[in-house]
Amino acid sequence: MTDSSPVPSLLNLAIDRAAANIEKFPTFTFVPDHIVAILFEKTLESSKLNDAILKKFLETDNNWVRKRVKDLGIRPANRPVLPTGEMLQCSTRRKKMKGKNVLKVARGHVSLWEQQLRALSTAASTEKLSQGTKLSQRCSFSAADVTSYCRLTGDSNPIHTSTSAAQDAGFSGCVVPGMLCGSLFPAIIGSRFAGAVYVSQTLTFKAPVAVDEYLIAEVEVTAIQNLRRNAKITFSTRCFTDENERLLVEGQAVALLPLIKDLG
Repeated sequence: MTDSSPVPSLLNLAIDRAAANIEKFPTFTFVPDHIVAILFEKTLESSKLNDAILKKFLETDNNWVRKRVKDLGIRPANRPVLPTGEMLQCSTRRKKMKGKNVLKVARGHVSLWEQQLRALSTAASTEKLSQGTKLSQRCSFSAADVTSYCRLTGDSNPIHTSTSAAQDAGFSGCVVPGMLCGSLFPAIIGSRFAGAVYVSQTLTFKAPVAVDEYLIAEVEVTAIQNLRRNAKITFSTRCFTDENERLLVEGQAVALLPLIKDLG
């Protein structure tokens, strides 16, 4: 199948979108395959491709997908992006598939792969965690970020958006809402361990965070309890300035992380 066929063109578009969004996933060393799979599924829904084209695509060797990803300079996980024709044939042996059933089977595989690839494509797994393991993220919050957060939450405190109000309150400039900084901790954990369930979080705010100030958010494993179907992980959490490591926020988080073997 050549690039002139509708499906490769659409998947090329999906991969391009994933590449364009790579900065939104700073914790990944590559764009995860499951993101491409989700984009592909959404593209299918919006394009209303007929089953004949989809089936032809699924039965076609998809080496061109890996080549396309390689050309973009993205290192993919060692997994194909989409279900192969052999997978589809295994499903159709049990029941003759016609019409929309072909699309249903394909999407079912994509959904299953999405679950598995979330575990296999991330930068870490529960099997690699041990006491003392640290995960971190560097970022800053712009005035636009703060304004969006305040609008979304209904926080009307002017020290976050008005320089004069912040100075009147004793700050040098606008202050980033503390809970916005605290939201970095579940982001770090959730982006590395898809399916993580956040159980609790304590926060103590040690110093104000200025708008556009670069900070490091860090979580460190302090305890691991293996349960029947997941692992209960306790993290110490803290934010500190990137420039001089001045402590800004500290606390403790507990999360339930799925075991990789449960997704196999």
